[in-house]
Amino acid sequence: MLAHVDSYHHKRAEFADHNLYVTKYRDGELYAGGKYTNQSRGGTGVRAWADRKESVVDEDIVVWLQLALQHVTRVENLSIMPCEVIKMQLKPINFFDRNPALDVPPSKQEFNRSTLVAEQHQQPAVEGRVEEDGEVCCSSEL
Repeated sequence: MLAHVDSYHHKRAEFADHNLYVTKYRDGELYAGGKYTNQSRGGTGVRAWADRKESVVDEDIVVWLQLALQHVTRVENLSIMPCEVIKMQLKPINFFDRNPALDVPPSKQEFNRSTLVAEQHQQPAVEGRVEEDGEVCCSSEL
């Protein structure tokens, strides 16, 4: 954030100095900038909530993620702005202590098993030709 630490911009925009905050869930804490961001003097948003330094172990948490982009204008943008894409993905790593699919019993569906078909039992290949009118003709076995 470019605003000085003592400015009201910095005090009000509590969400803008870090990309990620994790806080313990509390009713009423709905907006990262506080309830009335433009009218506040600071201290009512996510920075103040994170400064409580509450333990979040085995608690309901809220992950506050801030994504932003800076649109650098170009001559090609006149008179419209092209689409800017921001992506975020939450992907658990080592969430389980073992693979939960290891204890799945094997399938006992006899009708659904793959089987190897011997070459002598395979269907013969068939060749066909498509005429100009779209009809298939002249089928013959190879």
